[in-house]
Amino acid sequence: EEARRDIPIRWSFRVDEVGIAGELEASGFDALLGPERGGRRAIEVRYSVSGWLEVQGERWPITGLVRHTQL
Repeated sequence: EEARRDIPIRWSFRVDEVGIAGELEASGFDALLGPERGGRRAIEVRYSVSGWLEVQGERWPITGLVRHTQL
């Protein structure tokens, strides 16, 4: 069945007040469908991600996991 909503695969963030910024990109994911409500299906996506994190001007490469839900 064709998706009725977008599932993100890339994120960027910035919190100027504390000097944090970064970008993450999915290298793989597993999507779990939930019940349908109001014509939309709930979904939980578990991603493997990589990218970078910058804290007060110093940048590091990062890898990890992200859990995304849409109800």
